[in-house]
Amino acid sequence: MMTIVLENGGEVSQREQFQVRKLLASTLFSAGQSDEARAVIEPGADALTKFAFDGFVGDWDTAEAIYRDVAKTRSQLDDDPGALAAYGDLVWLLEREMTVFRRNALPDRLVDGYTPLTWYQILAGQFDLAIKTARKGLALENTSGEKLGLKINLAHALLLNNEVPEAMTLYDQVKSAIFSQPSSAPPRLGAHEVLDDLDELAKRGMTRPQMDEIRASMRAAIDKPGQ
Repeated sequence: MMTIVLENGGEVSQREQFQVRKLLASTLFSAGQSDEARAVIEPGADALTKFAFDGFVGDWDTAEAIYRDVAKTRSQLDDDPGALAAYGDLVWLLEREMTVFRRNALPDRLVDGYTPLTWYQILAGQFDLAIKTARKGLALENTSGEKLGLKINLAHALLLNNEVPEAMTLYDQVKSAIFSQPSSAPPRLGAHEVLDDLDELAKRGMTRPQMDEIRASMRAAIDKPGQ
């Protein structure tokens, strides 16, 4: 049934085709066939992104929803190059929207795009670009929250780019932000995020001598109720 839908694209919408591809890709990925899963999703993702760009001119919300769906799907399939490209497209769309008109929620949505984009730039070894992207996001005005995810990614990028003093200062700021909240508050999850990130980077051979110190600092943030 899935094959029939995929082979007869004209009978369903581009979005429906993509949902079918997502289902098939997820099944393949769960079965350990990650390369096959990414091969299934790629043409649908590319076609849907083009469709959103061409078909929803001025309909920013619909186009954004499609771009986010594509980016999230490629991320879930461990498709690093695809996710990097998709989040780049999403940020481009939101930046373009910002030049047309400003809505109250736009800066926060743009931060939500910058954060995963910087992560995939780091995984691609694009440390300079990740630093530039993160700084752009942190400079955005009229946002809510502390942009903790962006600060964490900026710290990672600086560390891997051998800009150690500034990186360590940022990690300390992240720790301070965690300590300033009750133990049950969401920002405390930032310590877990840093630890998970460092583990993922180490798996990819991206290590620095300071990472053990950073791990110890973040574990202290998790274990202690306050300073």
